Amino acid sequence: MKREPEQTPLRLDPALSAFVYCAVLIAGVVLIVTGRANPVEASGFTSPFLVIFEGVKGR
Repeated sequence: MKREPEQTPLRLDPALSAFVYCAVLIAGVVLIVTGRANPVEASGFTSPFLVIFEGVKGR
């Protein structure tokens, strides 16, 4: 019986991860400071990007 190779999680550079998290955080702050969204709305706009990023990173 032939074993299929296991998929290993995608290894991303820590600098890329830090950049993505900082960019999303800054986007949320900009939304709040400019008055375009309150903190709850800003969280709702930015959190999907982090969820998608974690999903891609965890593959």
